[in-house]
Amino acid sequence: MERTGCFRPALIRFSLAGRAVVASDSCGVAPRRGDGSGTGRGAGSAVGRVRAVAPVVVIAVVLVGLTGACSAGPRPAERAAGPTAAQVPGTGTAPAGQPSPSSSSAPPTAAQPRPALAGGPVPPGFRAWSVTFVSDREAYLLGDAPCRRAPCTSVVRTLDGGRSWRGVPAPRAPLPADPEFLAPSSPDAVRDIRFATGQDGYAFGAGLWTTHDGARSWRRLTNLGAVVDLATDGRTVYAVASDCTAAGRPCRGTRLLTSPVSTDAFRAVAGLASGDGAGAVSTGGGTTVVTLNGARYVRRGTAGWTRIAEPCQALGGPVVAPASGTTLTAYCTEGAAGSLFLTVRQTTDLGRHWVTISGRPLQLPDGLVSLTAGSASTLAGASASRDLRGRISVSRDGGRTWADPPLPHTAAGWRYVGARSATALVALPEPPAAVLWTSDDAGRTWTPHQIR
Repeated sequence: MERTGCFRPALIRFSLAGRAVVASDSCGVAPRRGDGSGTGRGAGSAVGRVRAVAPVVVIAVVLVGLTGACSAGPRPAERAAGPTAAQVPGTGTAPAGQPSPSSSSAPPTAAQPRPALAGGPVPPGFRAWSVTFVSDREAYLLGDAPCRRAPCTSVVRTLDGGRSWRGVPAPRAPLPADPEFLAPSSPDAVRDIRFATGQDGYAFGAGLWTTHDGARSWRRLTNLGAVVDLATDGRTVYAVASDCTAAGRPCRGTRLLTSPVSTDAFRAVAGLASGDGAGAVSTGGGTTVVTLNGARYVRRGTAGWTRIAEPCQALGGPVVAPASGTTLTAYCTEGAAGSLFLTVRQTTDLGRHWVTISGRPLQLPDGLVSLTAGSASTLAGASASRDLRGRISVSRDGGRTWADPPLPHTAAGWRYVGARSATALVALPEPPAAVLWTSDDAGRTWTPHQIR
């Protein structure tokens, strides 16, 4: 596909790379739940295909008892929490069918017991495509691994901050054929994963699959249209959905849907809709921003939606909610000669007034681009491109200066960068690999977590 260096908002998607965040009644950082997600939830990260064209970034029946968590062909329904001795990593499956139990069924005054973790070892050859953090210690990765029968989509989970991983059941849905271009390979395809709590999660990318029992089972939702983007603040899940009637044709009738995270009761938000397939959503720090057909709307906590002033005018570009604080960051994008130049603009009053940050724009190779904000100060951007080589860059002064962090060279750059808090960042390399990188000091130092 030919790249022309311009920016197509319709293919931008936001993702949360941070932990779960619950809207608070006061200003400032929202309190975090014990179980949550953001690239998971928390930090807003925009990932998108920036070409002649999430984020975090970045956005997609029930499978039970998978050894190694690969999805594959159907088998009789079962309720066992783990695999049998006869199961082979990468081949066990369970069927689509019943909705998952709601995580809200426990009495509010009692601690809800966590069910035994289903699954088995990490499947050999696992490669990470997308990440979501529930807390500092709990995270899920969506990816793929070689298996006997497609789809080979896999999910793995850590409960100790990435020191060890375990395969868990995955939705029986394909990933995109190309990890860089992310075009859905079928209406059921998934490309990203988000968890709102340790129990409530979502895999999406065209189809939408949900779990409410910690990935023990997954359910395909079929009546929402194509899910362009999805984000969650730990209490509510936001999905941008379009009516895509045929492969290869533009999506129409884009709308914002919301649901409590403990159920799949999605409803359209009245007054927020557009006539084409463009749309993105970002949530973090108790603030949610949605873009539909070029119009931007924001709300703080559970307040109503307000249309905000356009920060980028004719340039276009994503608006990212921070993992911490209330300052929104816009990355206004121009393209030239295989590069993208992103000028940072910020608002402290929910989009009524925008200020351009002085300094040189962030320059990234044209490709799959991921943008995030840990706070008003900690910003990061990454790009992945087999042709142009990608890169990752971090700013600790709100976009005034940028520097490449001490990360190893990769063949095609970095497919994802997201923020879990004001200073905690996560990154995934391109091409996808069995490693997750994290930083707790705003990108000064990084730690690799091998997925095995």
